Amino acid sequence: MTRARLLRLGLAGLAGLVVAVPGGSGAGPAAAAKKSRSACQKLTERHKDLARSAKLVTVVRGDDETGRISACVLPRGKVRTLASWDDGLSRDWANVTATAGLWVLVQEGHGDQYGGVGRSLTRHDVRTGRRLHLSGYGCQIGLGDQGCPAAATSATSCWRAAAPEPTS
Repeated sequence: MTRARLLRLGLAGLAGLVVAVPGGSGAGPAAAAKKSRSACQKLTERHKDLARSAKLVTVVRGDDETGRISACVLPRGKVRTLASWDDGLSRDWANVTATAGLWVLVQEGHGDQYGGVGRSLTRHDVRTGRRLHLSGYGCQIGLGDQGCPAAATSATSCWRAAAPEPTS
């Protein structure tokens, strides 16, 4: 080997060491630029996920007096509130009826101390945040009424949603 070739090999090896040292310590800018966990990823870590889909996260937080149903799409989807209740008297409630793909069916209800009730079923698209009201039922007890019927048959004291109304 000639002296020039040895010099070139030595310089190439030295340049390789200089490039490898800053990245090899782990404390450089590459480690500082590590991505933080999204709100959706944190939600799935802290609460029990109700959805069967691997990409959909659906959780219920709170108790019977105050709470909310939240959902998001992994990995970095926006956390959306699908339903919430806060009356302090355990009269309002909500639950997840079903999940399919990125859709969630939520049933909400209200019952008061006088026997009146209200219920609604809403379909939520978790990715876009759009919702569609599917059905509803409500009954307000009037003076002299015996109670709410099993089905909405009384035209004077009960109403029933006849057609779905898209809401956003």
